[in-house]
Amino acid sequence: MTLPQPLITPDKKHGYVLAQAYTYEWIKEGKRFRLTVPEGEPTDGASVPRALWSIIPPDGLHRAAAIPHDFLFARQGGKRKPLPPGSYQVHTKEGWKDVADVYGPEAAIWTRKEADRLFGRMLREAGVGMFQRRAMYRAVRTFGWIWWRT
Repeated sequence: MTLPQPLITPDKKHGYVLAQAYTYEWIKEGKRFRLTVPEGEPTDGASVPRALWSIIPPDGLHRAAAIPHDFLFARQGGKRKPLPPGSYQVHTKEGWKDVADVYGPEAAIWTRKEADRLFGRMLREAGVGMFQRRAMYRAVRTFGWIWWRT
């Protein structure tokens, strides 16, 4: 099963904006987590250099991973700009709760490595082929620091 593609609309300022909220759920250490990128969130999708478009097109299955990755990068994982309430949650006995409310504010901050790992995982689950997936993951690990710090 591949991930559903987030719906985007053109935007002159940012390239695209998310047309509706996009949620991804996963299990880590026996707990269910979810990340929701809110409607209207700006994105440039996968930042693939034009020279590589024949190998990795600027849009495709990888959109499902690129938008949450952009969301986390735009906020430096929540360090520079906090993640909006309800965007990063864990499932508890009482239902979905913000990670910060359950584990404390520091637990809600993502490292660049964590954001990149989620990107890689989502690429695989979206059905991106192994060659493209590895190339994209290596690119964000190698060059992502440039955008993370700006």
